[in-house]
Amino acid sequence: MNVQRIFPLKRTLIILIALSFYSFSMKNEAVPEPFDPATAIIPMALTNDISDAPGLEPLDSTFQRFVKDWRLVGASVAVMKEGKLLYAKGFGKPERKTREPLQPYHQFRLASVSKLITATAIMKLVDDGKLNLNDRVFGKEGILSSAAYSNPYDRRVYDITVEHLLRHVGGWSLLTIGDPMFKPVYISKELGIKGPPSFDQIASFVLKYRLPYRPGSRYEYSNFGYCVLDRVIETVTNMPYEDYVKYHILLPNDIREMHIGRNMLDDRMSREVVHYDDSRSNVREAFDGSGKMVPTTYGATDIRTLEGAGGWVASPTELLKLISLVDGYSDQPDILSHESILKMVDTDVPGRSPIGWRKVYDDWTWMRTGTLAGSSAIVMRQENGFTWTVLVNTSNWRSRRFNSRVKWMMSETLSKIEDWPERDLFQLM
Repeated sequence: MNVQRIFPLKRTLIILIALSFYSFSMKNEAVPEPFDPATAIIPMALTNDISDAPGLEPLDSTFQRFVKDWRLVGASVAVMKEGKLLYAKGFGKPERKTREPLQPYHQFRLASVSKLITATAIMKLVDDGKLNLNDRVFGKEGILSSAAYSNPYDRRVYDITVEHLLRHVGGWSLLTIGDPMFKPVYISKELGIKGPPSFDQIASFVLKYRLPYRPGSRYEYSNFGYCVLDRVIETVTNMPYEDYVKYHILLPNDIREMHIGRNMLDDRMSREVVHYDDSRSNVREAFDGSGKMVPTTYGATDIRTLEGAGGWVASPTELLKLISLVDGYSDQPDILSHESILKMVDTDVPGRSPIGWRKVYDDWTWMRTGTLAGSSAIVMRQENGFTWTVLVNTSNWRSRRFNSRVKWMMSETLSKIEDWPERDLFQLM
């Protein structure tokens, strides 16, 4: 039947029935079709000129110098206060071979800022009563009980809880086998398999080793631990990790384009920048076991498997929109309970790290950073109501000073701006 020829009343009834069925399905935890960012609805795009306003010239000039002095291909900055987006501009270019200017809608790899997204997903499950922070992760009574996780060499693995993973106190150390998420070729050889290892295979390899520390006793930054949290989310929700975040956190809040990145240059989404590694050692063996030497930015790291520990891609504007939902400010409703937000930034116990965030300062400023070959990211939620993010698509010999330089630069620049325009650019997205 040709739907275009149905009478308006009948068409309305069909739409209402469809919406009712969708609502019933979501209430009953139906698993939606896998999310495909290539077919996602593209929202209206913010452009650089929209952020032009008297008094904001210090931000423009600061980042024009920053891109030039640091020899960056591109950098993007966004500033929010009390839930309102006040400024969003790109500087430089999304890729070297184009004359197109970098715009606020261009997307960057977030690297370890992704951990804040994963932590938010876990805390939402806690608020929804589907998970507890003290739940055991491994073992017969744990969340993950499949073969890959069921026979660890060190029985103390069974003591690891969800909160241990969130706070990087699972007991692992880089001194044992290095970072397993960046050693796919080595792990494949050790396991005697061809091609890149799946995460379950990486996990089975890691669990063959003794834990250097008792779970909960010592902080050791762990990408692997956050990838385990991805599997926890999948097991509890019966949904792929990315789909859960998309359908239960991002899309309900009109954040439509964030997605897990792709490994290869030609597979990136249309608005994603090209990432460049201009450091000296910018070539490595391909993660897929082919033996080829590839750029560190494309083909050396398995971004798809890194996933919730470092795989998300976003524009600075959508990233800030997400942060506004978990920042604890009363100007806009948060998606997490007040108790969960305070739990994430609770560092009162000596040696306790924040959940999701990288550092919580004494003045109640929260920071999250991320670094991968060709990309650096920083988010600062300040105690005075301002939150900002800076994303770049180039790494070089100066990159190790990126965070300290950008923090100083933003502090100096924001102090020069006396009058901010009365507007909310989020309303234009």
